[in-house]
Amino acid sequence: MERLIYENSFPSDILIVKVVVSDILENFRKLDLSVSMDEESDLRLVLSELLYNAVIHGNNCDGSKSVSVSVKPSGPGVKCTISDEGDGFDHSSFTGDTPNELDLLESDHGRGLLLAISLTDSLVYNEAGNELIFTMSLLCVGEQGAGS
Repeated sequence: MERLIYENSFPSDILIVKVVVSDILENFRKLDLSVSMDEESDLRLVLSELLYNAVIHGNNCDGSKSVSVSVKPSGPGVKCTISDEGDGFDHSSFTGDTPNELDLLESDHGRGLLLAISLTDSLVYNEAGNELIFTMSLLCVGEQGAGS
């Protein structure tokens, strides 16, 4: 059985996102996977942005729809899957390095996704755009995972 750090689904309520992110980081401590302050800060930011996107943009804050998240060790870091019940979006233009994306820095939408892309090792959406998988290097997970 694959080892999980966290797995859960929750209703699309922005007030729950902060609790879910705190629970994920608490599970790191419970599993003796302590991360540096910088790594924890980056992971908290990425998880928060992507979970808020799923709640707000994916499910339109519809409390009858759920967001699912799983976090598991992967090599020297973590692999996280986030999905929502929305219709998805055209994510093909989000790569993090095009001039059009620089315009998003001054836009009302898209900055969180660009930030997440810049802080993760990889971030890939399914074809529909309602599920993503990101990987992120974390030194402590690599150290723990080496003996597991």
